[in-house]
Amino acid sequence: MKTTQLVAALFVSAAFSVSAQTTYTSESAFVSALSPGYYLENFASQAAFSAPASLSLNGGTPTVSYQISAPNLLFINQDQLGNNAAGNNFQSDNVTVSFITPVYAVGAEFYLTDINGNDLAGSTSIIFSDGTTGNITSTTSGPPYGFFGITSTTPITSLVINASASGFVNMANFYTSVTPVPEPATGLVLLTGIAGLACARWRK
Repeated sequence: MKTTQLVAALFVSAAFSVSAQTTYTSESAFVSALSPGYYLENFASQAAFSAPASLSLNGGTPTVSYQISAPNLLFINQDQLGNNAAGNNFQSDNVTVSFITPVYAVGAEFYLTDINGNDLAGSTSIIFSDGTTGNITSTTSGPPYGFFGITSTTPITSLVINASASGFVNMANFYTSVTPVPEPATGLVLLTGIAGLACARWRK
């Protein structure tokens, strides 16, 4: 294969590479990976201890739009510091976030409470539309609570917070971004292609 053909193949490989994901359990590391203009929803505009049928939210630059829902209403909880969170009103219900605008980065704090809003120890899981699964262990020592985030080269169209036998699920400080976050592997392939192309031109 000629050098120019090899370089072209590398570029094609980069453009159509297998989906790559990076997961985060550190909120600060996740935020550092985001591009400017991400959207942080802290649910402060929602009435605490209310039970909306669903939430339609949007923000950020470019704008992110999404809907949060559960089969039997949502519940806006409030932690001991007065920070709001969105979760299920019935313990057996999953909570679904459907993105009207597909996103490439999603992250939040997740925790469990009893019916009176007290923090509980236990676990829950989050399933993203690109197939990534996150597991959160909730403790009684928050806030801050356990964080899970993901950046993906594949657009994320939804996520599901699974109901937990341990308690009611809550989601706080919900981050989203519609701007793709470059994955290291893709960047390396592109750099290799550029270097190869430069070498081929030099040899000519």
